[in-house]
Amino acid sequence: MKKWFGMVLSCIMMLAMGIQALAAPSIVGSIDRGQVISSEGSVSWGEINAANYSAGLMYTVNRMNRAGARMSVRATLGDEVDLTSVQVFDVLSEYVEEGSELLSEMYFLSPVLELSFSDAAPTKENPVKVTFTANNMTPGMTVYVLYYCEEHGWELLETERTADNQVTAAFHSGTSLAALVYIDNGVITDAAKGVSPKTGESNTTLVLTAAALLLLTFGVFALRKSRKCA
Repeated sequence: MKKWFGMVLSCIMMLAMGIQALAAPSIVGSIDRGQVISSEGSVSWGEINAANYSAGLMYTVNRMNRAGARMSVRATLGDEVDLTSVQVFDVLSEYVEEGSELLSEMYFLSPVLELSFSDAAPTKENPVKVTFTANNMTPGMTVYVLYYCEEHGWELLETERTADNQVTAAFHSGTSLAALVYIDNGVITDAAKGVSPKTGESNTTLVLTAAALLLLTFGVFALRKSRKCA
């Protein structure tokens, strides 16, 4: 009886641990910072030098990095940021459209980090292409770079998929803050609640249902066992 009880508890714990893994793609340890390559000079993507940015901007960045994968980009930016000015640029660094409406459908694929250029000065006339590696990227994702431009503020850069786990974007401004964000095709989102992708929600429901059935089975077994011993 004790041995069987222990096995049941172990199964339940494993199911519970799986819920978080299925809820949304994890951004922890997913970025290969050493595999960031630029078309000119050299580039690095890592720890933020807070002295380079205003206190208000760092407050926003810290909030985004604490939010995790279940919160949409719009929800993490909050009311303090003017989202009406967000612009989208294509892989040639040409303006495409206003991007504020896209933010509700976007989730973070990486934390916000500092993208630093060396021996290169990206401009509108001479953009620099940067290739990022993200091991949690899936085929159904449309990936953008959320980038803080000194001239435009927060903007979205379209990317070109260059490998299963790599994307390339064009930058028209220099060292600043950048994060990989994505839209999961076919996902229904709720920015206010930070709902995770639909596939994650479905998997989570299945896990919870399995755990409930296991607990119910154990309860019935324990009740019958206790009556026999009485």
